[in-house]
Amino acid sequence: MTATEREKAGLALGRVQAAREKALQPDGLITPSMETDVQNALLVLKRSGCRGDVVQRVERIAATLFLMARAKANGRPNLYNSQRLRLRQI
Repeated sequence: MTATEREKAGLALGRVQAAREKALQPDGLITPSMETDVQNALLVLKRSGCRGDVVQRVERIAATLFLMARAKANGRPNLYNSQRLRLRQI
């Protein structure tokens, strides 16, 4: 991994962490742009040759954020809360 790829991967991980922290706040606001940021970060990490365990963790975060957004939009508080708990554990 080159220095540029390492820098891009670090920025991508920062975006994922920011989205995760925002989702765990009491208001739990998850926007489509947050989901897009996480998906784009995942692509950057895959292209940069990042370690597999890091990519898998980001994939789990992306899937959980997606489910949380859909649960909130569809009025499913139990599913939303269970996914929020899962996000805390990741």
